[in-house]
Amino acid sequence: PELRDVYTIFIMPLITAKLTGEEKKDRELFLVLSKILLVVNRELSKYRGHLRQFIVDDKGVVLIANFGLRGSTFPNMISGHGLPCTLAIYNALQEELDVDNQIGATYGAAYCGVVGGIRRHEFAVLGPSVNLAARMMCNACNPGILVDSQVRLKANKDFSFNALVPVKAKGYADPVAIFEPIKASAKRWGKANSDFVGRTLEVDALVRFAKDIAYSSGESKFMFIQAESGTGKSSLILSAISKINLMGKKKVIITRNISNQGDQMIPFSMFRAIFKDVLAEIDGGRDDSAHSINTHTSQHSRESSGDSRGDSSDMSSTRFSVAATSLDNFSFLVNELNAPPEFLEIVGHHILGIRGQRDKSAAKNFKAGSQEAIIDFMARAFMRCTSHADLVIMALDDAHLLDELSWKVIQILFKECPKLLIICASRPLKSYSLEVDPQFWAELHGHFSREMRFSEIYLLGLDEDGIRALISKILGIPINEIDRSFFVDLHAKSGGMPHFASQMLETIKKKELVAKLENGKTGWRKDVSNDQVADFNFSTVGELLVYRLDSLEASVRTTLHLCAVFGMEFHLLDVVAAYQNLLQLDDSEKESRATNVVSALSVAVNEGIIDQIYEGGQLDEDSDEEADQNDSSSSGDPQGLEIDTNIAYRFHHAMWQENILKLMLDSRKRLLHQIIAESLEMAANGRKRQVNNYYSMIKLFGHWKASGNMLKASELALTIGRSFANVGLGKEAVKIFDEALEMWRHSSGDEDKTDVTTGFPQKVLERLSVDDLKSVIQLHVDKGKCLSTLHIPKESVLAYDAALMVRVMIFWSP
Repeated sequence: PELRDVYTIFIMPLITAKLTGEEKKDRELFLVLSKILLVVNRELSKYRGHLRQFIVDDKGVVLIANFGLRGSTFPNMISGHGLPCTLAIYNALQEELDVDNQIGATYGAAYCGVVGGIRRHEFAVLGPSVNLAARMMCNACNPGILVDSQVRLKANKDFSFNALVPVKAKGYADPVAIFEPIKASAKRWGKANSDFVGRTLEVDALVRFAKDIAYSSGESKFMFIQAESGTGKSSLILSAISKINLMGKKKVIITRNISNQGDQMIPFSMFRAIFKDVLAEIDGGRDDSAHSINTHTSQHSRESSGDSRGDSSDMSSTRFSVAATSLDNFSFLVNELNAPPEFLEIVGHHILGIRGQRDKSAAKNFKAGSQEAIIDFMARAFMRCTSHADLVIMALDDAHLLDELSWKVIQILFKECPKLLIICASRPLKSYSLEVDPQFWAELHGHFSREMRFSEIYLLGLDEDGIRALISKILGIPINEIDRSFFVDLHAKSGGMPHFASQMLETIKKKELVAKLENGKTGWRKDVSNDQVADFNFSTVGELLVYRLDSLEASVRTTLHLCAVFGMEFHLLDVVAAYQNLLQLDDSEKESRATNVVSALSVAVNEGIIDQIYEGGQLDEDSDEEADQNDSSSSGDPQGLEIDTNIAYRFHHAMWQENILKLMLDSRKRLLHQIIAESLEMAANGRKRQVNNYYSMIKLFGHWKASGNMLKASELALTIGRSFANVGLGKEAVKIFDEALEMWRHSSGDEDKTDVTTGFPQKVLERLSVDDLKSVIQLHVDKGKCLSTLHIPKESVLAYDAALMVRVMIFWSP
C-alpha cells in the first residue's frame, strides 16, 4: 500500500441499467454497456490512465478511473493526461453512443493498495478526494463535468474554469469549491446558447457544408456571415457546431477566435488563439518517434503528480508518457517543416506568444525580408497540425477586425488545406471594411461561389414567431399561451434582435411584468390605475442597459468603467492593480479596496454583465523563470490582498462594454487609459521584465495613445516598428509608424491646412515641444528606412524629406 497523489475520475452514464426479462431489450442493454466500457477504455489507453472499476447495480452505472497510480504517473499529469482524457470520455460517450453522462474529477492524496481479507480482496483508492469526486459526479447542478480546486490549480493555461456554487462534502469542514472545466477555445465563445431559437435554414446550410467536406469532396469551403451586433451570429455558429459534432465517428477539430478592437495592428492576430487549439491536436498526426523528439525540453519543469519516489517500471516507454507542451510541438513543427530555427523565437514567442525557454541567439541572426516565409510557414504549420482530421472548422467572429496578414494565411489555407470549413462572422460590410486581398475576395464571389465552395449569409432580426419562441424558452410559457399583443410589442421594442429581446425578457422575468390575462393567455401585467404596462417604458435596449447600470452601486459602476476601458476581456489582477493606482491609496487602505473590487465584479457577474472565467492555476509546464512575464494579462501583484491570479472576466456581450463607454466623458476615459498603461509598466518594472511580445506591446501602445500621452506612445511605436522591421514585417512597421504620426497630426484638434512636405498642419508643429518634434523626426526616419527596405523609393524619400523639414523647424525655433 502507498499514499499517493492521484487524479480520480467518477463517470456516470445516464442510462437505466435494469434487466426486463425480455431477451431483445436485455441484449440491447448489454450491447450499450459493452460499448460504454470499450469507449472509456479506449480513451484511458490513449492517455495511459487506469480503469479501476466498472459498476452496474440497482443505483445505475458508474466507472472509476485513475491517473497517478503505478504506471500512470507523468509530468504534466493534469493538463497533459487527466483533463484531456476526462473531456474526451465525456464527448465520446455523447457523440459516439448518444449517452449523456456526468463526471466528477478530483486530485489529492489517497490510500492506494489492497483492502479486504486473504480470500477476498481488491485494489482500492481511498481518501477524501475520492469521495468528493463521487459527490461531484452525482451533484444535481453538474453541467457535465465538475472538478475541484486542486485540479484547477494544477492545470495550465490551456484550460479555463467556470466557478459554480460550493458544495458540502464528507471529509471537508467547509463547503468545497467546484468548477466546470472548459478548453481555451470554448472559453472564447462559450457553450451553445440554450435560448437559441429559429435560424433553421442558416444552421442547416452550415451543417450541410460540413457534411460535404467530411463525407464527400474534402475541398475546403467558406461561409461568410454578416450581421448587426445583437443579431445572434455567434449563437448561430455555436448551434451549428454543436450539431456538426454529432456527425458520428468523424475526427472533427474546431478552432475559434474572436477579434477585438486594435487587432488590425497586430500581425497574425487571430493565430495566437488558433495555434493554442491546433498545437494540442498535433499528437494525433505524429508518429511515435516524432513524439519523443523534444521531450527533453519539458524535463526542467515537472508537475508534482504522484509519489516522487514513484515507479521506474516502464522507463522504456517514456517517449509515450511525456505529454508534449505547446513549445515542444511548435519546435517539432519548425524541425519537420524545415523552417529557419529562428522561427521558434520570432513566430513562436513574438507572434504566437508561446511561453518557455527559447534559443534567443537564433533570433539575433534573423534576416529581414521574410514576411512571405512567415505567412507560408503559418499556413503549412496549421495544415500539419490538422492533417489527420476528417473535418477542420475555423470559426472567426468579428472578422472585420482581422489584420491583413491573418487574411493572407486564410487565403492560402482556403486554397490549399483540405477538409477545412472557414466560418467568418462580421459586422455589415457597408459599415466596415475587410483587410483582405480584393482579388481573393472577388474570386470567392466568382468561381468559388459557382463551385459551391463559398456562400454568404446576411442575418436579419427574428420575425414575430421567432420572438414568441424566445419568450416561450426564457419565461417557460407554452408557445400557444402567449398573448399576441405581448410578443408583437416585444418584437417592435427589440427590433427582432435576439440578444436585445433576451435582455428585455430577463428584466421582465425579474420584475414579474407578465401575468395571466382575461383571455387566459400570458401578456403584459397592466397597472390597474391607468391601464399602462408597469415599469417597462424602454424603447431601445440601450435605454434598458443604462437603466440596469444606474441601479448598481457607485463602486460597481466605477469598477465597470475601468473594465470597459481595459477591453472586452480582462484579468482580476490587472483591474485591482489599476484600481489601487487610480485612487492612489495608502498601504493601509489597499486591502479593503481590493476586496471592494472583487465584490463589485461579483455583483456584475450576478447581473449578467460580465462572465467570470478561472484559468489554469499554474504556468505552462515549459515555462522558465520569465515565462508569462511577457503577457499583458499578468500585470503584477497588487498590494494588500492575496489575489487569485487565474481569475479572468469578459463582458457577456459587446453591447455592455459599448454602452458603458458611451456613458463616460472623454476626459475620464483618457485618465483611465493612463492609469492602466502606468499599471502595466509598473508591474513590468517591478518584476524586472519587459513586455516584448507583439500582442502585449500593441495593447500597451493603444492605452498610451488613448490616454493622450503621445510621447510615451511614440517611444513604444518606435520599439514595436523596429522589432517588426528586424523580423521582416516591414509593411506592419510602416503601419505602426503611420499610426503614431497620425496621432501627432490630430493632437491639437485643428483642421488647419496640412503642409505638403511634413504632412502636418503648421499650427500643430508650432505647438509641439522640442522633445515632441524629435519623436516625430525619428518616426519619419524609421518609416523612411522601412520603405527603402521594401523598395518603395518615392515614399521613402518623402518620409526623409518630412523628417528634414521638421528638423529645420527645430533649428529655427527660438
